[in-house]
Amino acid sequence: MLDIDHFKSINDTYGHAGGDCVLVYAAKRAQACLKQHDLIGRLGGEEFAVLLPGCAVEQAHQVAHRILHLVQKDPF
Repeated sequence: MLDIDHFKSINDTYGHAGGDCVLVYAAKRAQACLKQHDLIGRLGGEEFAVLLPGCAVEQAHQVAHRILHLVQKDPF
């Protein structure tokens, strides 16, 4: 599971259309770190779930770090 920090301030500043753009961008950035059979889906608000079938805990930890580093490298 992952979420976008300070998302409310994005909606407050740029409106829901701006917030929607950030949600799409975040999902695409996370998807770029996943394998073809992995899934990402929005749970609600700024929360997402990432499903990694057959993935060991250590591998899942590495995927989470890749997503974090990719987003930090190129922020919204």
